[in-house]
Amino acid sequence: SQGAENALVADQDGLLQICRIYVETGECLVPLIMEQSTNQEVLCILEVILKCTDLPQQEISSIPFEFWHRLAHEVCRLPEMDSKIDQFQSIYVQLLSVTMRRCTMNTKEDPFQADDEVIAYRQRLLSLAEDCLEILTPNTALDHVLKSLQDGQRQGVHIQEAHFYCLTAIGPKAEVRNDSVLWQLIQSLPPLISQVIQDDTIENAILHYTKKTAIELLGHLWLW
Repeated sequence: SQGAENALVADQDGLLQICRIYVETGECLVPLIMEQSTNQEVLCILEVILKCTDLPQQEISSIPFEFWHRLAHEVCRLPEMDSKIDQFQSIYVQLLSVTMRRCTMNTKEDPFQADDEVIAYRQRLLSLAEDCLEILTPNTALDHVLKSLQDGQRQGVHIQEAHFYCLTAIGPKAEVRNDSVLWQLIQSLPPLISQVIQDDTIENAILHYTKKTAIELLGHLWLW
């Protein structure tokens, strides 16, 4: 109730245990979750696991990754579950938003110079985004990320970088459409990349690595 940061300061070990308990419970109840996907008690379990995934602490937030992968796989594995995919879309839209938030680097960190643990964590987040595609479809996920980028770009360049990073996994899987908003983003990237950075400030350091991620994104979007 006082925010995730305060909760981690107050009782990180307690949150770690809560996360483990709920994730293990969720893993045991996957068949029940699929069968009773509209049950409020089932949804409560998913909401708690979602909040754990969104905690700004890598050790805790990474615990549910395998659960979300397994749930997406199980939902899509059986033909009779097609009619139920819609019931899981809301939670996976939220999970995709969580993925983008967790991909956002601290303003004092550079993802291209980060330690192996940070790089591996971001790569696992990309895998989590790909799990969301199983439920949402790539085109729907792409639209969601682009809308989130549009809404959040005023919050800073590091927010843009996180969206660019997620789009490296989502964009290539989406259907190339002439009317997609992605074209506007593609056209905006070369001017961003060509900006000259002179002053040695935190903001310019963030812009520097954002330019690198923008180049990587363009490389992944070669089909577009």
